[in-house]
Amino acid sequence: MTSWFEKRRQRRRKRERMEELLAWIVVPAMAFGLYWGWLQVRDQLKATPIMNIISGKDKGAGP
Repeated sequence: MTSWFEKRRQRRRKRERMEELLAWIVVPAMAFGLYWGWLQVRDQLKATPIMNIISGKDKGAGP
């Protein structure tokens, strides 16, 4: 029979492994999402003249 201290240590190890796995998945996913979003913004800026964006006459603006 394992002691309460050993059970606590096992739970802590399991939680640490889950946190590490989550970090290996979430951090790259967030970085990819940020990069993808930047590409979308950059493409929009390249496709639309800056003065049209400033004056509100860009293609994405409604009537």
